[in-house]
Amino acid sequence: SGNAPSVSSHVSTRFVHQCMGWSSVICEVPPSTAGWTSVTLRMGDGELSTNDFSFGFEVGAQITHLSPDSGPVSGSTVVYLTGRHMVGHNGPLCRFGASPPSSADFVSSALIKCESTHHSQGYAEVEASMNDHGQQFTTSGASF
Repeated sequence: SGNAPSVSSHVSTRFVHQCMGWSSVICEVPPSTAGWTSVTLRMGDGELSTNDFSFGFEVGAQITHLSPDSGPVSGSTVVYLTGRHMVGHNGPLCRFGASPPSSADFVSSALIKCESTHHSQGYAEVEASMNDHGQQFTTSGASF
């Protein structure tokens, strides 16, 4: 019926959204400083949702070093990614070039353990996703 939800919080008053039926909405989140904010859904006619939601902004992870920096094209090499802000609530993911992301393990807030995937000969960029099921990856440019 034309009553598409919008989202408002202290960060911004309007966001791009996608209605996913009657039970969920996907919202694009603007950049912000680290911390928590509340999110309120508002229908097109101004009606507010009955619940506010909390959303946490985290400092983006950075990869500063990886070891080893090479391995066989068949994959299965254990690779350690060193960096900053490598924390999350869900399991991290590693991505080697254009290969699908694979699960990884948090060792500490400065270290993640990955296993290389099968890839063609040559260098592949290695990036990691900390907490969002692979929606966002680091942009370090590290190569394996």
